[in-house]
Amino acid sequence: MARQVSTALQIVMVAVALAAAVAIIAYFGFPAYFELALRIWPTVPENDALWTWVDWGFLLLVLVIG
Repeated sequence: MARQVSTALQIVMVAVALAAAVAIIAYFGFPAYFELALRIWPTVPENDALWTWVDWGFLLLVLVIG
């Protein structure tokens, strides 16, 4: 018979896994987005003053998924 794991330990394990997943997505996801955006839209001008429609679209996508 398998040993039962306490509910508190399960919560801690889920929280650690979620934090690790968020860290991995933040570390690899944003550079991957910029690489993909530059491959799809190579003519998008780099302008730090104003966001482009690509930036607004990514923001909308992230908000909808979140």
